[in-house]
Amino acid sequence: MAVEDAAPPVAVVTGANRGIGYEVVRRLAGRGHRVVPDDGPSGGFFRDGEPVPW
Repeated sequence: MAVEDAAPPVAVVTGANRGIGYEVVRRLAGRGHRVVPDDGPSGGFFRDGEPVPW
């Protein structure tokens, strides 16, 4: 399999709803990674009261 055909890297990021975790998710997604954000039992991913579009 050629590198071009490989699936994008996958990252699971905890604490993704704010701070460093949020920034890590944003940057990885911007680089083409598939990101699985996790913020525990908060029930969703929001930034300034709006849903976060990954």
